[in-house]
Order: sequence, then C-alpha cells, then structure tokens
Amino acid sequence: MVISARLGRLGTSAVRTLSVAAVIGRDFDLDLLAAATNTTDLDLLEVLDEAQATSLVTQVETDAGCSYFECAQHPGHTPARYGTFYL
Repeated sequence: MVISARLGRLGTSAVRTLSVAAVIGRDFDLDLLAAATNTTDLDLLEVLDEAQATSLVTQVETDAGCSYFECAQHPGHTPARYGTFYL
C-alpha cells in the first residue's frame, strides 16, 4: 500500500525509470541508468529528485567522492521483480 501510494505520486515516466533501476539492482549509478533508459542526465536527475522526495531512492556518497543511488527496500521484498518497482 505504501509503495503504491508513493509511486502514485510520480508520473508515468518516473515509474518506468524506477522500474528499470529496480531491475538493475538495489544500487545503481546515474550513467548506467541513463544508458538503460535512453534518458538524458538532466531528465534523469529530475526523476531521481522526485523519487528521493518520496523516499523511493536515496543518493549515497562514498568516501572517494563518488555517488550512486540506492532503491529503498521493504523487508521481505526484493528490489526488483519482473520489472515492477518494489520497496
């Protein structure tokens, strides 16, 4: 229920992009997601900002100054299943 409500606040493009991110895995980087979705970095950052605002993804900074994104995960669910974004 919570996941559906959060996804319901996002546009179709954002949900589609997050579905691809979930298939990539719990952790994904901007370049890989951009290539997989054929989306510009700017458009992708807008989607990820929107997803962060609903706590569907988090940006993680590493000690080396790099960053990647992480899908939120609900206990008992895998981050991806058949192209559907689960938490």
